[in-house]
Amino acid sequence: MEKIVCNLLIDKALQTDVTLEGNTIASPDLACSDYYILSNDEVRRPLTLQGPKEGWIFFGIASPHALHALAEVIRQCSLERIAFVDTNPLQLGHLIRLIHWILDAKDRIDFLQSLFCGEITSDGQQALREIPTAPPGSIRGARQGHRDDNLGELEERFWRGFELENDRFLATYGREVERRPDGLLTSQRTIGEIDQCILTVACGTRERYSQWPFTAGFGSGFLRNEHIFSQLKETLISVPISFIAEDFSTFAEPFLSVYRYHPIALWTSNLLDDWFSDRIDGIDKLRKSLVQLASQVEPYFPELDLYLIQDERSSWHVPPTLRAGRGRRRPRLSIHTRTFREVSHRMVGEKRVEIVNVPRWIDQDGGTSKLSCTDYMLLTEVQQGHLEGSYDTIFLHILAGHGTPVNQFLELLALMRNRARRLLILEHHRWSPDFWSTGGLITPREIRAVLGQERELLLIRGDRPWPRNFLMVYDDSRT
Repeated sequence: MEKIVCNLLIDKALQTDVTLEGNTIASPDLACSDYYILSNDEVRRPLTLQGPKEGWIFFGIASPHALHALAEVIRQCSLERIAFVDTNPLQLGHLIRLIHWILDAKDRIDFLQSLFCGEITSDGQQALREIPTAPPGSIRGARQGHRDDNLGELEERFWRGFELENDRFLATYGREVERRPDGLLTSQRTIGEIDQCILTVACGTRERYSQWPFTAGFGSGFLRNEHIFSQLKETLISVPISFIAEDFSTFAEPFLSVYRYHPIALWTSNLLDDWFSDRIDGIDKLRKSLVQLASQVEPYFPELDLYLIQDERSSWHVPPTLRAGRGRRRPRLSIHTRTFREVSHRMVGEKRVEIVNVPRWIDQDGGTSKLSCTDYMLLTEVQQGHLEGSYDTIFLHILAGHGTPVNQFLELLALMRNRARRLLILEHHRWSPDFWSTGGLITPREIRAVLGQERELLLIRGDRPWPRNFLMVYDDSRT
């Protein structure tokens, strides 16, 4: 599969995704009003992520609250990739700035001082300590309908203990600011048509303010406590991150397809709300596509393991197959998808090839491997000398199990081991009842007799309670 071509906002201090390529955009001047400083999204229902605990992808809109959603995801599982998408390069640039403030901060108070452009006095810090933490898995945001979050008094105490530097705010955000008893009044020019807002540290009760509150969400998400704040910092340093200047409604599906063998946490803010679908072409189509991808099963591919996180004030209700919490009902993934998930997580490098001996598969797949950034080749082409050079990963996809004579297969193993930094061997398990009537199958012991001890042997169950396939992993002994 070819890489996804897109517009990328590059920051040399942050890593990028190897599956993406294309034009790069210079970091924009953020001294203007054309982006959101904070969010007003709210997630009340606890986020619970099922399935594996490793290999997750976080993919979402580049709203500031995306970092809260990200923190709730990494609290439960480990990530392999992070990607933020927005049509507005300024919003992406601001998110990068927020990340740098997080990385540079020694604690949450230090981060808030950068965010609000001032100094938090001892009284302000005491108010922060008294703000209760939100329930696990929830994210603070704006709420209306007389549902008071009971944070108004602590909010006012915080701002009494905050020393605002107006000139610093203007230089940082390019907009005027007015100190209020319970927040900072400022302006913005964004698609949401909210031209003025109140920046708050925690309170989001709409009825308390003359303008919509946009909150830092203190006490929830990555600002829940110092441990989670440090955990987010570690993730932002260690996991590849991409910032993509594209239309989410059209970019989401191809991106999700590339990562079809990973569990995916999908942050959409309030983009799927009817307000946006009435104004933006493609939102309604995206909603239908997400439902289909999260519901379909073999023979319809891809089968995606999607967990959608959105502003709960959205008028679009998340169906059970997409829920990231109680009531989730996603049909069981097929043996194909479960097996390829294990293969995909073990592939390394950018130069990869999948070798098969079933021509029909290549025809059905249109000549493109279902594995991202992976060449597709028939065994006969390899035997004719068309596999040139060395590869980061060579994946032998059930060759003996589909008719390659055992002696030819064993000879091929030694050749491929010398051509690959990592060799993956997937075969049917000879002792599986699924294949008792099938001859010519290979065993791990026979492979081990040729290649020696493997790095890893994984037995993969089918739909019945016994191993159906096995996957062996070998790394180049010279590395």
